[in-house]
Amino acid sequence: LNIQNDMKLVKDNTRMDNEEKFSTMKLLDKYYNTKESAGKQILEICSNKQEPNSEEIGEYRGLKIFLEIDSFENKFILNLVGKYKCGVELGNDIHGNITRVDNAIAGFEKELEDTKMRLEETKVQLENAKETAQIPFDKEEELKQKTKELDEINIELNLDKTENEILDDGEIEEKSEKMQKEENEYNKDDDFR
Repeated sequence: LNIQNDMKLVKDNTRMDNEEKFSTMKLLDKYYNTKESAGKQILEICSNKQEPNSEEIGEYRGLKIFLEIDSFENKFILNLVGKYKCGVELGNDIHGNITRVDNAIAGFEKELEDTKMRLEETKVQLENAKETAQIPFDKEEELKQKTKELDEINIELNLDKTENEILDDGEIEEKSEKMQKEENEYNKDDDFR
């Protein structure tokens, strides 16, 4: 799974051996070693961003960082991208944004477990569906009988229709042309009156 690759990438690129327990963040080709300086720079980048499209702004713990504006909600989204993509809604708090990013990365483990659980549930549902598909339809004879009765009723109903009610496309076109000619002749007679 892609998220497993990203978990390994994060683990291999996380260096929290400083006082703040903060791994260096690269933003616009500069490195930030504290949560405060990285948080300030993220807010600065947001304040200068005018286009809503996603653009790469840096790297953190082995993942590329992309920033975009959600114009509909009028908010900034920071996307952490490896093989997997994880979006983080940004706020106005310097430390809060870094905490959100770290929490999103910490959530990879839970996302992986949830995905594995959904996969197992889907496999069970598939097996159940295969078993159900093998069970014969016990109302098949009754369905055939009801279908036959319905066909007979439809035939009887169709017998009541007159020939004028059942026209194919050619007959409709002929009648339309005939009516048009009659109308034109009537209009000519009006011109002479």
